Amino acid sequence: LPTTVALLRHESPDVQAAAAAIIAALAGRDPRGFGSYSVDPTQEEQLDDIGALPLDIQLFAEANVVGVLVELLGQRQEGSKEVQTQAAHAIMQLCAVDRLHEPFIAAGALPRFLQLLCDGTLVAQGYAGTTLRFLATSKKRLEAIQASIPGPSDGDEDDGGEKHRNIMRKLKHYCY
Repeated sequence: LPTTVALLRHESPDVQAAAAAIIAALAGRDPRGFGSYSVDPTQEEQLDDIGALPLDIQLFAEANVVGVLVELLGQRQEGSKEVQTQAAHAIMQLCAVDRLHEPFIAAGALPRFLQLLCDGTLVAQGYAGTTLRFLATSKKRLEAIQASIPGPSDGDEDDGGEKHRNIMRKLKHYCY
């Protein structure tokens, strides 16, 4: 895991995207969902493989993956759309477990996910919306998400509040 986290910091967007996809797979793979892979219960080594994934969520926290993934959500360079999409996927998988909600919120993930709802790829928008739904576990959290929404005139003054309305519409779809 530390090697994969180091690859998240690589200068190549392709390497960063691949590393984020690996994090997502390690965090979210259902060990019972091997598709066509059939497990022979008499083969002990196959049973050991079933318990290997997903990795314990504490391993991700100890590997300092939270801050790096949140940074990747904010990338604005050529090739960054795929990096953002894969980082959003990894965070979504990690936020399926409540223990990492607060670290991601503290690292600044909320405004970045709201930004992805506006201008991310369609897949990234889905990951962002699903993550926000995972995070909206209480009235307090939902208020924190709403407080992170840029106001109608924040940034794009010429859009007449369209960006704000778009975020609100998508947020209501996912979180209410």
